[in-house]
Amino acid sequence: MKETTVNKVGKTLDDFLSYRTYNPDSMVTIVNMLDPVATKRFSEEYLGNKTGLMQVNGSVVDGVYCAVFPSEDVFDYLATENIADAVLFVKHAMEWEELGHGFVPLKNEQLELLKDRKISLYSAHAPIDNNKTFAPSVCFARQLGYDIVDELAEKCRNYGWVLEVPQGTTYDKLHQRLLRATGLNGIQRYYHHDPVRRIAVTAGGGDYIPALEQSLSKGCDTYVTGILFFRGSDYARENNPIFVERLKKGGLNGFGASHYLSEVEGIKTLAGLLNSILPVPVRFIEEQNKRNNLEENWGLEL
Repeated sequence: MKETTVNKVGKTLDDFLSYRTYNPDSMVTIVNMLDPVATKRFSEEYLGNKTGLMQVNGSVVDGVYCAVFPSEDVFDYLATENIADAVLFVKHAMEWEELGHGFVPLKNEQLELLKDRKISLYSAHAPIDNNKTFAPSVCFARQLGYDIVDELAEKCRNYGWVLEVPQGTTYDKLHQRLLRATGLNGIQRYYHHDPVRRIAVTAGGGDYIPALEQSLSKGCDTYVTGILFFRGSDYARENNPIFVERLKKGGLNGFGASHYLSEVEGIKTLAGLLNSILPVPVRFIEEQNKRNNLEENWGLEL
């Protein structure tokens, strides 16, 4: 049997995701900004927004492993399962500390594990968000079970979807539906009014003013995202209060279901699709400790 190479997997992923269509990708910008030694750690092509392969650490690929973030859970899995000769495919090129500092660079020991095990690293952010089949926002919207009637987009970039809900839907009913969809015991939320008629859904770090403004222009009365309130980084401390104030002034209800849990279904869906196009097995890695921590600690009522 002919061996599958890293270059073949990388090219297949590039073509499938249309990676070059989405330059520049904000995730690459974040890596360049937050990781002071990024130029020594990752490929020049990736940092220049030309390809999703961040590191090539081997030549042969026996499997592809997909995750939302390159978290401790993911690296523990790779280590304990003795994974080698593989590609680690992550949406985000950095870990996201949901209850901490936000995006943080990969640790040296994590990158050393990848090199020692000949596990190459691939990341794609904007191409995943813009796909109408497996984007986290569309998968999260489907989890809620309401009709998708419009999208939130800016300069050909999709940021989320508009959902119409049945007559009689209340803030409390939507709150309970979000708890069931995520498995959370508590959720970030802001109550402004009842009933709920039209929802904007944008997964992940959706505390983004242009997406919020589009939600208002499209008649939404409720904004559902991953991050409603966050103060873990300098950027968030400066920008998130502006977002929260605009949400309140706009008269919207708000919900934040966590970055991870609002995106996980999308990456699971993508992993399943990749199984049909790649010549090697594809497996999704659940970040179980992160999920457990969120179920125990997530939630804030503004």
